[in-house]
Amino acid sequence: MPRLVPGEVCPRCNEVHTGCSGHARSKNMAACRKAPLPGTTVCDKHGGLSPVVRAAGEARVLEGKIRERAQRELARIDVTPVEDPLEELSLLAGQAVAFKDAMAGKVNELTEIRYASGPMDTEQLRSEIVVWEHALDRCAAFLISMVKLGLDERRVRVEEARTELIADALREALALLGLSESQQDAAKAHVVRKLRAIGE
Repeated sequence: MPRLVPGEVCPRCNEVHTGCSGHARSKNMAACRKAPLPGTTVCDKHGGLSPVVRAAGEARVLEGKIRERAQRELARIDVTPVEDPLEELSLLAGQAVAFKDAMAGKVNELTEIRYASGPMDTEQLRSEIVVWEHALDRCAAFLISMVKLGLDERRVRVEEARTELIADALREALALLGLSESQQDAAKAHVVRKLRAIGE
């Protein structure tokens, strides 16, 4: 059955689920009244104790806490407009990779990748592994975007254009000082070489 949207009438029971998205095992198939487990849409009787569901729920709870903390931090600082989206995307990709590496360190510290939980000692995948897997997906998405956009090639073209603008401005300044065209060209070539060397 497709995932229910909050507030939407369930096509199976014609009710709006206020708790668990499961249904009672009765003839009328009424909506389950139990509260869903944290980070999930189902209770313990309708799959909430499944290792996959439990791990995904824990990851969502952890992600929600991190997002709330980040939003509180953002509310206390000034937000600077993005002037160079290419550079910002590169920085975001770098941060995603750094977070992935940090989570990989947490995973490497684990002595076991699963643990028993619940009244039936159901095995659960540790949340560190789930968060690390999500971090891998984010890194892949960032890197694929960078490849598709050709950021390296664009950055080179942008730097080349900046170098030419600076060199042309210098050449015009030298022309005002009365230098010959050959002297201006030589000075421009020297500036271009220096700027490219700095970029490298």
